[in-house]
Parts: sequence; C-alpha cells; structure tokens
Amino acid sequence: MHPILFSIPIHEHFLHSYGPLLIGLALAGFAVLYYLSRRQDPEPHFQLREDGPVILITAAIGAGLLYYALTYQGGDFDFHIYTYGPIMALAFLAAFGLVSHLVRVKGEDLEFYTDLFLWLIVVGVAGAKALYIITDWRDFLERPLDLLNCRKGGLVWYGGVLANFIFIYFYARRKGKAFLSVTDLLVAPLALGLAIGRWGCLMGGCCYGKACGLPWAITYPPWTPGSLYPPIPPWVAVHPSPIYESIGALGIAILCYLAYTRNKRPVLATLTYFTLYPLLRFFLEYFRGDVERKFVIPEVLSTSQFISILVIIPALIYLIRVLRQPLPAPSEAPAKAGKKPKKNKPR
Repeated sequence: MHPILFSIPIHEHFLHSYGPLLIGLALAGFAVLYYLSRRQDPEPHFQLREDGPVILITAAIGAGLLYYALTYQGGDFDFHIYTYGPIMALAFLAAFGLVSHLVRVKGEDLEFYTDLFLWLIVVGVAGAKALYIITDWRDFLERPLDLLNCRKGGLVWYGGVLANFIFIYFYARRKGKAFLSVTDLLVAPLALGLAIGRWGCLMGGCCYGKACGLPWAITYPPWTPGSLYPPIPPWVAVHPSPIYESIGALGIAILCYLAYTRNKRPVLATLTYFTLYPLLRFFLEYFRGDVERKFVIPEVLSTSQFISILVIIPALIYLIRVLRQPLPAPSEAPAKAGKKPKKNKPR
C-alpha cells in the first residue's frame, strides 16, 4: 500500500518568507483565469450554473489550507501528495469520458451533462462527507477541526449517491429533462468511477478486510499512532475488500452500459444499478473489518447494509414490473426517417 504518492519538504524559514507571496500569486492567478473565462459573457454577473462549482471547489481548497494554518505548530514539515487524491481524479475523468461517449451515442446535450457532472462532483463529495459526519457525530464534536481535514474521517459512498440523485431530480426538472432518462445515462459512469476509486481506498489503507488465509490475502505495513495504515499487525493477512468491490463495480458498469445502449426498455439501466450494487455492498460488508464502519445493529447489520435493504426492495419490485411490461412499439418508418406521412388530398 502506498498512501503517500510523494512528499515535498517545507522548511520553516521558506514558509515564513515566501508563503504569503505564493498564496497571493495563487489567488491572483485564480482571479485572472476567472476574468478570462467570463470576459466573453455579454452579461458578466454571477450565474449559479457556471460559477457555483468553481466557488464550492475553491471553498473546499480554502478549508484545507485553513486546517493546516490552524494546526501548524512551527518547524519543518513534509507536504504530502496522497495517492488517494490522484486516483479519485482519475476516477472522475474516466466517468466523465464515459458520460461524453454515451452522450454522443444517444445524441444528447453535451453542455447539459457537462454542467451537471461538475455539480455532481461537488454534491457527491459533500453528501458522502455529510453521511459520515452523521454516523460519527460524537467524534466530530470532540474534534471539530477534523471537519476541515479531508484525510480525517472518511466518505460514505451511499451518502454521495443519494445526495447526487436528489440533486439530479431537481436539476433535471429545472432544465426540462426526464429524471430517469438522465439517471439511465449516468449510472454506468457512476459504477466505473467507483471501480477506479476503490483502488484509492486500497492505497490509502481504508475499507480494509477481515483476517483470512486465502492465497490472495494482503498485508499492511506496521501501524503506528498517527500513520495512515490500518491498525492491523503486519503478519495478519486480510481480505482485499476494496479490490472485491472494484471488480464488482466494474461488472455493474458493463451491465448498466449494455442495459442503456442495447435495450429499449426505459429505466432498465437505473434499476440494474440500484438492484445489483446494494446486493454487492450488502455481502461485501461481511468481508470488511474496518472499525470506522457504523452499525444499526452492533456487529450484525452495518449502516451500509441497512441502506442496501432500503434501496434494493423498491428497486427490485420496480425492476420486475418493468421487465413484465411489453417492449415499446417500434416507431413507424416515416417517423424514423424524419419524414412526415403523406395526407390524402380530398377530391
């Protein structure tokens, strides 16, 4: 496992001498880029669609800088670039690449999905963090600064998914799009992003598995207080649970892609995701050993398993109903070709 991709040594005198200058240059550069991106706008006023994601992402970066400023105690230190972040960035890029491909295949509006995707990054991360805080609120009350530290605590996948789908509903409604048509296009990229993102969990040492003696079991480096590795002795082999979920999510992504591109039934791709992923997650929880997980019934039913049950029951019922319905009737040839049927003229 490699939680730290690389480190940059920072000396105290450099921070005091050039730190304010570098921050000022970064803010000036951001202001210039923002001006250049908006100067072509005939009405250069604040617009939520274009400016909202930029402001929220900037606020998140500012929160991280504020955390380091409040917790800095002087002296030299190493500025770490963590593996989790680049892998998550790769997951977002791959998901957006698949969104763009599906938009071209189906002839959809690329601008609509690009704007929506930027919002989903922000809303998804915020929802995932919010659900983690809800399930672990006592610890955050004791250490409120951890709210600003992206490495402290975690992200709950279900929180991001539920927040995103609530946002999609209102966003699609505002833009005059059918909610389930939008989700049909997005579920395959969602599963692909998860399949890649779980490798970040593996490298970061979170979501680790229970002890096992299987040939593909993995071990972690020795744990010390404050390290990023899980508190597992190095001689104990555990299930590679992030890899399990990555493989399962990739399979779900393929099935959702086929359901969307090769099937004529609407909503089938969305229901495929919300049937298969909760099923996958429910059983994967039995292989996970991370103590950070919360339980509805201690040591019996985890929070993610409880949410999986709430999701899979209505999704399965709806899926059965959709599969029992006849396929949509094919449109007539003139309509397909874009021609209007000829009308008989009265004689």
